[in-house]
Amino acid sequence: MQIAARQHGVIASYQLRSTGTRSAIRHELDGTGRWDQLETGLYMARASPASPKANLMAAVLSSGPGAAAARSSAAALWTLPGFEIEPAHVVRPKSTNSTTRRGSYSRHESRRLPGDDITVVDGIPTTAPPRTLIDLGERMFAGRLERLLDRAWSLGLVSHQSVLECCDRLGGRGRPAVPILRKLVEDRGSKFVPPASNLESRLNQLLKGAGLGVVRRQVAVGGVTWLGRVDFLHPCGLVIEVQSEGFHASLSDVKADEARFAAMRDAGFDVVAVWDREIWHQPERALDSIRLALNRRRSTRA
Repeated sequence: MQIAARQHGVIASYQLRSTGTRSAIRHELDGTGRWDQLETGLYMARASPASPKANLMAAVLSSGPGAAAARSSAAALWTLPGFEIEPAHVVRPKSTNSTTRRGSYSRHESRRLPGDDITVVDGIPTTAPPRTLIDLGERMFAGRLERLLDRAWSLGLVSHQSVLECCDRLGGRGRPAVPILRKLVEDRGSKFVPPASNLESRLNQLLKGAGLGVVRRQVAVGGVTWLGRVDFLHPCGLVIEVQSEGFHASLSDVKADEARFAAMRDAGFDVVAVWDREIWHQPERALDSIRLALNRRRSTRA
């Protein structure tokens, strides 16, 4: 059936009520040998391979009409880092009558699950990215939620408007992430340029916490000629570049970076490079390098 083909081989009997008579549907599902019954009213094509997405689809359909993949499962479908599809998480409207429960997933109920909060990812009904952030934020430290917001923004999954609209729909008691997320978005403003990676987001948090000033991210710089886009630019003219072992450790990468940094210095900028391992595991070392560079820059301009 075409419906099952779009749903990783899984289908619910209620989806077939408009496609034929009850006897014809029953014959197809029970009499042809092409389907395995997962539970009452839920079937999977024998020719379809088992997969995490098929299991998630089954969990969504088992939860009744209006249900959707949610929380960590939704985040994984949206390719947000640090999340897996399984164990499956599903949200459904609180008024849903279905009571069937499968032991392989977590079901959540919501009094507010408007259509604007649900979309389809790879055939699976899924909470939209802003709603996914709010749901995840209920059990997440504010710092991690901030990094996750920036990552979703950099992937083009959310925007200033989409997050605020979702906060407006879900605002009220019982959703602690809504005021946190609203403030994060309002602080960034409608013209916010998100960091290109979690590393940059982490560094920005360290800079703010150390009181080293406000920096602009992903800034295009140049003197007489175009020099490129830098990770961070301090108002005093200090460029802060985040280096990773995977892209900046080889001999050719080192030479290319040296030439690029020299061109920036010729154009009047100072440059300091900090490594990803320092940002995550030795933050004070990274901050000390930046402090030293800032002091040097300010002393030469005094």
